[in-house]
Amino acid sequence: MQKFLGFALSALASEPVTDLHARDMIEWFRSKNGSFVSDKVEIRRSDPFDASSHYGMFAKEDIGAGDTLLKSPREVVLMVNYTGNYYNDACALCYLLMEEMELGDLSRYGPYIRYIEDQSMGQVPATWSELGKELFSETIQYDEEDGSTSLPPDYALTWITDFFGDCVDEDDEFERHVMAMVVQRGWDRALCPVYDMMNHNNGRLNTNNTSVFGEHGFQMESIQDIQAGEELYLTYNDCVDCTAYEKSLKDFRGTADIVRDFGFVESYPHAWSLSIPHTVKFQVHEITDKEGNLEYTVTWLDESWVDNRGLQFLSTQIFRLDELLRNKITPSRPLLPENEWRVIVDYVNALRTDMLAAINSVKRTYDEGYCTLEECLMGGRTTTGTNPVEKIS
Repeated sequence: MQKFLGFALSALASEPVTDLHARDMIEWFRSKNGSFVSDKVEIRRSDPFDASSHYGMFAKEDIGAGDTLLKSPREVVLMVNYTGNYYNDACALCYLLMEEMELGDLSRYGPYIRYIEDQSMGQVPATWSELGKELFSETIQYDEEDGSTSLPPDYALTWITDFFGDCVDEDDEFERHVMAMVVQRGWDRALCPVYDMMNHNNGRLNTNNTSVFGEHGFQMESIQDIQAGEELYLTYNDCVDCTAYEKSLKDFRGTADIVRDFGFVESYPHAWSLSIPHTVKFQVHEITDKEGNLEYTVTWLDESWVDNRGLQFLSTQIFRLDELLRNKITPSRPLLPENEWRVIVDYVNALRTDMLAAINSVKRTYDEGYCTLEECLMGGRTTTGTNPVEKIS
């Protein structure tokens, strides 16, 4: 679903990029009965003169809160029947997409299929190069013997074979790629042309939609005023359809899960579930103060608590990631696809920054006398402060 990385379209940087995929798709979409795409929006690259900039949906003119921006009839959505089993349904959607791709121009979803076919491989960690997988494994301390990790996400490199091995040939790069596209771009058992070209940003969320599984389709509207030129955002992990299956699958989907499933590090706020060794959950917001300095606000979730052992774990991981970034990840840049290197660096920076913010939130509250040490080691607070981690760019 995220389009920041890996698109095959090329163009001269000195000329505006003509997005044939977006044009053809919207024309096809609008030709369907009951469909609607507001004239106030457009799908384009964030910088029309830069073919490497990301795709998204943008406001062509000012949009008011509550404006209807898109109506998608059921016939333009690629959807399989609901069985109650997410993995079976995702496999069925993978088969459906491969069938439509085999039909090519004969597919009734032709423009959308051409867009999918143009997506580059290797956008999510499970489909990366061997060196990219190795560096990501070291980042999360993945143990090949028992499949455990010290840091999230779980199954980052193995989810295709672990959960979809019955429907995808692990040695077939194309089938693995299509399965990754289904998870990356899909809403569990549905693919939604045009709508799936929007990007995720929980911190700047400005749209909302009805369920994509509606009997007659779904629609999207703005939830606030949007100025011309602004990008329109949706959410990949806090949406109306994010609990369509059993709760255990959607119980907590944070920053690490976004990296695993979509192949990018989300903008703030971040959400984490870490084992230190017991499970703690917290959110981190990035704030810019009046002087332009960055501050980080930590909110502990689900009565999470941190003891001295947990503080030591977080400190040790920060030190380890510093060393890994300096001694192995940074020197590997010339050997890695740029998108893989960038995601790894962004993820390491996010982990370092947010784990330090978590440590500081406990220590700062205690130092300032708001609680006893025992109380401060328990969760249920929100604290704010600067974070001196030096990010690598």
